[in-house]
Amino acid sequence: MRSRPRRWPRVLAGTVSAFVLVLTGMSGVGAVVYRNLDNNITSKDMTNVIATADPSGSASASASLDSFEPGEPLNILVLGSDTRAGVQNAQYGDEKEIEGARNDTTILVHIAADRKSAIAVSIPRDTEVNIPACQRFLLEPSPAKTDRINEAFRVGGPACTSKTVEALTGIPMDHMIVVDFAGFKDVVAALGGVEVCLKEPVDDPLSGLKLPAGTSTVKGDDALAFVRARYTLGDGSDIGRIERQQAFLASAIRKATSLGVLANPIQTYRVLDNVTKSLSTDPGLSSLDRLSELALSLSDMRPS
Repeated sequence: MRSRPRRWPRVLAGTVSAFVLVLTGMSGVGAVVYRNLDNNITSKDMTNVIATADPSGSASASASLDSFEPGEPLNILVLGSDTRAGVQNAQYGDEKEIEGARNDTTILVHIAADRKSAIAVSIPRDTEVNIPACQRFLLEPSPAKTDRINEAFRVGGPACTSKTVEALTGIPMDHMIVVDFAGFKDVVAALGGVEVCLKEPVDDPLSGLKLPAGTSTVKGDDALAFVRARYTLGDGSDIGRIERQQAFLASAIRKATSLGVLANPIQTYRVLDNVTKSLSTDPGLSSLDRLSELALSLSDMRPS
């Protein structure tokens, strides 16, 4: 993948630093607490919903790497789901009217083989792509078609999105992480809000976002609206929304790695509790041990 002069490497490095600082401190936490955090993570089988196989005859979804140690590059697909299912997500629309879920945010994270650098690329949700045939859960497989990339998630869940991204980029996915609206808000709330900065005041009737010009601390629905709003915020494009998401993630990482959070065991646990509850991953990442192993393998990565 070609490097781009963007903030993503610094954002990812900050994320890893946060994981390393927090997870390496888990030795002082009781086994019950550790087990609770471990049980929070939801595992999703990413292989059994793909209808096709690679021409080589191998499994259609790439096998998860057994080790995170340096030696092989690592690709992780991070998805933000817009599902309306569940009590906390129902306020964003009736799941009967807004059927299924789509990948509202799609980020491909490529970690170098030496584990010292990384690139993360956002794929706009309206990108028109070739979606391969995917198993539609308990229904007949869907036929291959050309559509917006977020339709792949609705058709066959995260596994179908993974296969679509593989077809689009030629890059095999090793792991996957999915977060929904409620999970995102819970993490921001555990951080005590995230600081954002706007050049102009915003009063967006579509998303409900109303903020003054300058710096504000957002949480709850305002935080979600900030990263999702598009039509009346900025230039109205998905590219503009991606830039705001990048800025928001950078600010969230600064907050998560601040001394005020890491020096407070109660808030640190609250952040970890909400992060692990919000995650759905492939089986290869679905434990605190595996997430800790991944973080530690990237401990040499620096923000610079």
